[in-house]
Amino acid sequence: MDVAQAAREGTEMDLLVAMRDRIADAIADPDCPKRELASLTLRLANIVKDINALKSAEGDDAIGEAANLPDAEFDPDAL
Repeated sequence: MDVAQAAREGTEMDLLVAMRDRIADAIADPDCPKRELASLTLRLANIVKDINALKSAEGDDAIGEAANLPDAEFDPDAL
């Protein structure tokens, strides 16, 4: 999915991944202007952090679901 398609039809993760890939391609291009490398590299690092934060937040949802499970009946004789 390219950046435009991800922006129109995708999720936040789709957009971040498309932007990451597009910027990585630009950085890897030998014709990329040297003056652009610093800002592109910084933006790439920020997008990777955003992706990791989003993945981490998605993992927190599973923990939140477990927290909503009912507690087992307490049996004092089991101690």
